[in-house]
Amino acid sequence: MAVSDLYQAFADDSGGQETPERYLVLAAYALPAEHWERFSDEWHRVLRLPPTIEYLKMQEAENFDGEFRGMKSRPEFRDLKLNELCAVINEYKPYAMYSWVRRSDYERIIAGRIVSIVDDPYFLAMQGLIELCLLAQVHYGYWGPVDFIFDKQSNIEHAIGPSFDAAKELQPPHLQKLLGQTPVFRDDKDVKPLQAADMLAWHLRRRLERPAEVRSRINDLLSGGYCEKEYDAEGLRAVLLKWAFVFMRHILETKPDQYEHFLRLMSASLEIPYRDFESRLEAERRRGNNR
Repeated sequence: MAVSDLYQAFADDSGGQETPERYLVLAAYALPAEHWERFSDEWHRVLRLPPTIEYLKMQEAENFDGEFRGMKSRPEFRDLKLNELCAVINEYKPYAMYSWVRRSDYERIIAGRIVSIVDDPYFLAMQGLIELCLLAQVHYGYWGPVDFIFDKQSNIEHAIGPSFDAAKELQPPHLQKLLGQTPVFRDDKDVKPLQAADMLAWHLRRRLERPAEVRSRINDLLSGGYCEKEYDAEGLRAVLLKWAFVFMRHILETKPDQYEHFLRLMSASLEIPYRDFESRLEAERRRGNNR
């Protein structure tokens, strides 16, 4: 990351369908804004090369649908197009960030145990993406904001906007200013970097769900460097414990009659004896009062 450029991160999800065993992957590519302009021109040029397509969606490419309809009898044409687009990513080397969670783990450990406004795996994935972005900024010494742009066709606008704002508020004030504005949503048929983010998210999810498959393009997709965050079962319990401290004060102030129910629900989810969990929360509350 160059320290003086304005950065944009184009992001997309894969595995959005609410199938329990499916992974949800949220992935983003980051580059200076002026680099994205040149990237978009080159991406458009490659799209127009024979076999010409108007845009890339990996789901269509995999199923020989949409822009790839008619290529099933000649799969080498599809593979050629995907390889050429991967070469554009390899040339510009955007920095990749991605987080993921298995939906069944989320449902088993977190769902229904936190306040409804953030009870969504997209909130968790967005928090992971924000933390990765901050780590990358600190590592590279970039202290300007990073603006996120998402695909508006992915049906996650209802979750991503509030999730970003809530996750941003969990960060210290001196880091919040690095995260830019609330994400905006654009049509990936028009915005070329979103097509690259779709390609990245799809390949990452596919690697998680079908590790035996050989997908050599992943090396090009990550050639600009990357950081990742997995929320496995242990990580989800750590998140739940962290959020328990955050929500404890809110419940005491707004719904004190539900506090004991909250403690029992959390202690069972975290597999911590009730009295031990109660003592830990009370100790955290006292520390908070002394700050």
